[in-house]
Amino acid sequence: NAAGNYSGSSDRGSYNITPEANRYFIFPQFYNFRYNVFSPDWSIANRLIELYMQNNWEGPDRERQTNGISSSEKANILLEQKTFKDLLADAEHRKLMNNIVGLKASQLFAPAELNMGVRAFRDSLYSVLNGYTFRNVQLESILDTLGKMSETDILASMKSWNDPVKLPVYSVGTTELINVNDRGQEFFVLKVPISNNSDYDGIIQMNLNIARGREYDPRADRKIMIPAHRSMQLVSVWDNTPNNITLNTLISGNLPNIIRQPVNTAIKRENRRLREQEEDIIMPEDFVENVLEEVIVDNEDSTLFSLSKKQVIGLLPKLLDNADDTKFKYSGFSWWWAPRQWTATTNTGYYGKYIRSAYVVKSVRSRGGSQTATWKIPVPSPGHYELYYYVSKDDYIKNNRNTYNDAEYRFKVAYGEDIEDAYIRIIRANEGWEQMGVYYFASDTVKVTLSNECKLNYVTADAVKIVKRQE
Repeated sequence: NAAGNYSGSSDRGSYNITPEANRYFIFPQFYNFRYNVFSPDWSIANRLIELYMQNNWEGPDRERQTNGISSSEKANILLEQKTFKDLLADAEHRKLMNNIVGLKASQLFAPAELNMGVRAFRDSLYSVLNGYTFRNVQLESILDTLGKMSETDILASMKSWNDPVKLPVYSVGTTELINVNDRGQEFFVLKVPISNNSDYDGIIQMNLNIARGREYDPRADRKIMIPAHRSMQLVSVWDNTPNNITLNTLISGNLPNIIRQPVNTAIKRENRRLREQEEDIIMPEDFVENVLEEVIVDNEDSTLFSLSKKQVIGLLPKLLDNADDTKFKYSGFSWWWAPRQWTATTNTGYYGKYIRSAYVVKSVRSRGGSQTATWKIPVPSPGHYELYYYVSKDDYIKNNRNTYNDAEYRFKVAYGEDIEDAYIRIIRANEGWEQMGVYYFASDTVKVTLSNECKLNYVTADAVKIVKRQE
């Protein structure tokens, strides 16, 4: 409020609630001094508008490396478990209050942004808000005005605040970029497949980095409605090369909830007439992007993935490993102090249909290692299969190419009555699916076991897959 009794820092995740103004915390108080949005039902009305105006997207790496999961993703999980009012009154999670309120703001205004366009709606909000400079204004009045401008019933959507949030989940397919030469004129056709595999409709935000100077193009920053159980192909045509794409799944069950991927690393070139039209194509319900006979087992599959039993370790290492213990499944880690037990963490570089996660553990140099991760892969039918492991590389690996050039992940592949050794030199391997070998599988199940014996400081257990060769 205008007295400044809510102060803190979203970067540090700490907040002080006091009856007195904090004369050293300037900016929220300046905002509150200029604008005062209030509501008889929602005491956080002013903060809701302020956080929406800030439009802060989290950095991709720093918080995740420290905590294993971002604050917004923690807020998503809590919003699915409790009502908004319950969370506002929950002192246990006060450090996440900015994230919780910010997510509710993004959810509240997303349909209006969908109708008007992201920047047009924000400009409208600024215009309405500036009409009440140094005056009190009720939140419901602002929402009614904005609803009429955007032809959206914003007020009606607030009724859902009394219930926990239903989280959609999305899977993003392989992005395709085609360089079309149409009678000497060059175009770039971008195709982004995305599916909503839940029972709930959802809205995502897509941002493209286009090599076109400072000129703003609303197509590069927009909201997209993805209905429940629908797959869509987002087709756009550009004069310049799209460099990368960012998909913010907003309020969703995805981890990470912000997906970043380059789109100009493998451009397909074609000389033909430009046929594509800009549109969001709803794909048929039986649409399947990958037609290969393949089986993937991820670390999130508790029935087919397992870890060796926890080791008995001393009291001090146990205390250090659990120093940042939380109720959330995923934790952060540092390469210089890797966890002594398998620890779940998340990163956009890991494999995952909805949750991009992996387990990490401190490596050992002794022969055979001390801990293992095991994937049991069902074999669809007898035949020759290519076996792959999903490789991710962080800055530690990329910055130590010369030191650990021969560092290997060591696997044992068990099928039928045979057990074979397999290796991947992590520094030299491609990011993504890296082939471990070709095998003839006749049995029903293949077992792949990874040990933590490695010259690197830690070992990562993510996903494996088999792909049947066409014979």
